[in-house]
Amino acid sequence: MPGVASLAALLFAGAAHADDPPPVQAPAATVRAETDEEARTVRDETPGQVTVVDARAERDRGKDLPAMIDAAPGVDVRRTGGRGSSALTSIRGSSPAQVVVLVDGVPVDPASLGRTDLSEWSAEGVERVEISRGWAPPRFGNGALGGAVNIVLAPPPPGGLTEVSATLGTYLPGSTATAAHALTMDAERRLSVLEARGDAKQSWLVLGSYADGEGDYVYFDDNGTELEDGDDRFRRRTNNDNRSVEMQARYRSEGSSSAVRAAASYLHREAGVSGIGAFATQAVRSRVDRASTDVGVELEPARSGPRARLGLSGLFTRRGLDDPLGEMWGASRMSEAWDASGDLHGGLTTLVGGAGLLEVDAGARQEAHLPEADGLALPSHDRRSAWAAALLDVGIDREAAWVLTGAFRLEASADRALGATGTDGAGASRVFASPRAGLRGCLFPWLELLGNVGVYGRAPSFLELYGDEAALAGSPGLKDEIGANMDAGMRARGEVGPFTKLSLGATGFRSDVENLIQFVPNSQVTYVAQNIGEARTWGAEGEAELDLFPLGPRAGMELDLAYTFMDARNLTRMGAWRGKRLPGRSEHQAHGALAAVLDFVRLGYEADFASGAFLDPSNLTAVPPRLLHSVFVSVAPPFAPGLTCTLAVTNLADTIVVYGPPHPGWPDVPRPVEDVAGQPLPGAAAFLTVRYTQGGDR
Repeated sequence: MPGVASLAALLFAGAAHADDPPPVQAPAATVRAETDEEARTVRDETPGQVTVVDARAERDRGKDLPAMIDAAPGVDVRRTGGRGSSALTSIRGSSPAQVVVLVDGVPVDPASLGRTDLSEWSAEGVERVEISRGWAPPRFGNGALGGAVNIVLAPPPPGGLTEVSATLGTYLPGSTATAAHALTMDAERRLSVLEARGDAKQSWLVLGSYADGEGDYVYFDDNGTELEDGDDRFRRRTNNDNRSVEMQARYRSEGSSSAVRAAASYLHREAGVSGIGAFATQAVRSRVDRASTDVGVELEPARSGPRARLGLSGLFTRRGLDDPLGEMWGASRMSEAWDASGDLHGGLTTLVGGAGLLEVDAGARQEAHLPEADGLALPSHDRRSAWAAALLDVGIDREAAWVLTGAFRLEASADRALGATGTDGAGASRVFASPRAGLRGCLFPWLELLGNVGVYGRAPSFLELYGDEAALAGSPGLKDEIGANMDAGMRARGEVGPFTKLSLGATGFRSDVENLIQFVPNSQVTYVAQNIGEARTWGAEGEAELDLFPLGPRAGMELDLAYTFMDARNLTRMGAWRGKRLPGRSEHQAHGALAAVLDFVRLGYEADFASGAFLDPSNLTAVPPRLLHSVFVSVAPPFAPGLTCTLAVTNLADTIVVYGPPHPGWPDVPRPVEDVAGQPLPGAAAFLTVRYTQGGDR
């Protein structure tokens, strides 16, 4: 199976749960944008912590989709390079496979890979992103041990809307002569066109997007020898380019008591597979073709009556990997994997006793995976069927000061491996029961308490079961991951004086996972999936948000601060690993952002800190801490209505090398700035986006 482009990020299969105080809502006149009523409901009527990211506002700050999510507290997006490179999500130390990713509430995690690469999804056409921590809605599935990311697409707006945006990005000259880089505009080139028409009853939207980037940034390479500086050098990243074409279409029709929606999308992407750290590749290529459809109907006979919904979705993906020089297989080889899934889901929401809210859902999902290598079918293809036989979500008196929420999901699934001749092979059946309970209480008008506890389960992905016939080896006998998590916290919101709004939040969390699945190295370039035993994660998060708007409706400031402490430990009985920190988890993470608007100009600064992490279960190979700075300026000139120009600079200090000891007590040595997965990060890069919008509500 291809997917080796994300190899480094797949090495860390641990467990954690996530939870986060939601952002305060400020008037539209301030820097922070208002979200709609549905977004506020998702956040405020949930016993867990939910962050709602306004994707339209974040696009105006020069961010792509992974960067929008990465800014949320407790979230770490693991990239294999700059923009356009593989981006996998970890929520509070979870593995990417333990985070459910959905588009409009429909899971898009294929059973074959078990995780979603966010770089394959454009930020264009996205309205908001809902990041759930501590409480994943039961309709999102049973495998959200880490949390859930729901990408909500913008519905076709009534009236007309035309939007055209273009982005050019370049890596900036380095701080040393050897790291100098010309302004070649090869970090990113993107063009998107969106057109929408309709009225209050019927509307449609189409979107087309093209993007590419060479990804040949300069990085510091210590050649894998931390204490030997004689072989250190600056190198230019090679075989790290990417090109993609994406098309979307959406339709919505609303009647007096019903609504019909339909959506379809297609993505074609080609990219180089650059390798891991010092083990760079020269010619390995990957390609992805993905097509998806989603059709849904909602019925609401009366405003206060029950609401029913029914949806049908399909996802087809073809992934290929070409290794002409045998850099990953040891011999020239090509592989291809075909994945198809169908999802039928329905639900009913109604009031109970005039105060409680009852939500019942049911669904069925069918997935098939067919791998090929060198044009020949491999010995088997795999099929997974899953049924959510019962899904219950009950809220008791949601308008009261204290709200008790109970939920239960019962999910059955079955795997079947079919031989090349069509004969049945190995299979597995399982039943997951996932009870969850949450409590939300209001001590004072400005102070809320939140807490929840839940049980989750995740079946091994086909990648973990059977490998990819290349660098990743599978284990057909893997056991299912089972996890329990709990958290408790508070959030306070209010006004300080006539012009200031303040929001504070603090949460403690813990999760325990059995049968933790992790890819363990068994050679320099190959890894095997194993159940390594038990894992425990505990920690705390704090967040503060401050909105100042003293200068009238067109001027204001916004300050965001977030900090996460996390202790993720391996509790396996293996002596060399027991008690060690789980790989790829930073103990301390902090994020700060300051933004201001002065009439038609917006300015912003962000800083991200992550403490050191380890790449291996024995904690022998360390990743140094990193502190990165970014700035942006956005101008909407009054003489050109609808036009917005944004310049964003990432890694402003051009931090490529840091100095420090690889282990306590060792001497200081130059070390490359890397992601927690060991991938070197790019230096300073600038991105200029020009966007023109006509119509709509902007």
